[in-house]
Amino acid sequence: MLGHSEALVNHSAPSVSYGYFCAFSGQKDTGTSIPMWHCTRCRIPWTANGSWTNNQTTGTIANFLDDSGVSNDEIVREGAARMLAAALEVEVNAYIAEFESAQHRWRAVSAPLLGALVRAGARFEGGRLIERPTERAA
Repeated sequence: MLGHSEALVNHSAPSVSYGYFCAFSGQKDTGTSIPMWHCTRCRIPWTANGSWTNNQTTGTIANFLDDSGVSNDEIVREGAARMLAAALEVEVNAYIAEFESAQHRWRAVSAPLLGALVRAGARFEGGRLIERPTERAA
């Protein structure tokens, strides 16, 4: 978090100078503000319904930490990883269910049996045995 360079300021019509990040106690940049310029940690004393304006120099990024020092980026990454893991689990479970439901339609064929079927004239299309081929007119 950027460190504040001024004390808490009460703004009726807030204006954030270039290069500053400013946290506000109220919504839509209202209420008490903390203008920050230097890169350091700064505790923001309010916890709900606040707002902020980021007018920092190009490439400078504000980073919010919770009371235990965990970055909001880390929290978002952990949440995204959990969501992805849950989605993959759903996909895998659906695939397994489809696989298990298809097993009753399968026929186990050993190599000797497959050879006998082919010698007897059995035909396969798309990996499936054609049990009763349709007769073709000559």
